[in-house]
Amino acid sequence: MISRFGIFFSIFVLSSCTSSDLIVPSNNTGSIVIFSPVVMTGTTITPGSGDIQPPLVENLTGSGDEYNPIFNGIEKKVIHIKHTSGKPTTIAFINSEAKSVEIAITFPSASWANLRWSQVVLPDGTMDGPFGQIIGYNLKQFWGYQFIFNENMMAGNRWSGEADITFTLRDTTYKTDVLILD
Repeated sequence: MISRFGIFFSIFVLSSCTSSDLIVPSNNTGSIVIFSPVVMTGTTITPGSGDIQPPLVENLTGSGDEYNPIFNGIEKKVIHIKHTSGKPTTIAFINSEAKSVEIAITFPSASWANLRWSQVVLPDGTMDGPFGQIIGYNLKQFWGYQFIFNENMMAGNRWSGEADITFTLRDTTYKTDVLILD
């Protein structure tokens, strides 16, 4: 009975999707999440429950050192962060059409600060890094990216403070995967 329901449910869910939707299993709970990149929303469906996840909401307050900007295509955003020493600051967003990103870290109220783009987690789960403070990076995949910022312990001491991180999404790629723009 359960397997017939599962097959029926799968066919029902798949028939309601468009070719641009991304269907992802959700935390081994039997649920699936349907993402539609056109409207940047995710719907969580648990068999028999009717649960629906609300649309994604932009969070730039940095609660827990996590920021979630929402980009509408190719654009530039400046995210004002408050970095806490010893804790990673994460900026995560969904890339729906950009081919590259330029990231620049500036410090409006500090003459010296120790913060760099240390790692990126790509949509397929692979990672890349470390980087620096002004970098161009090719985005070879569409969907969710996590950008992690930390102090560079090889270059200086721990640091807490405020910084502005500028993300500029572009529709062109660089000749190399990473371009140092300092």
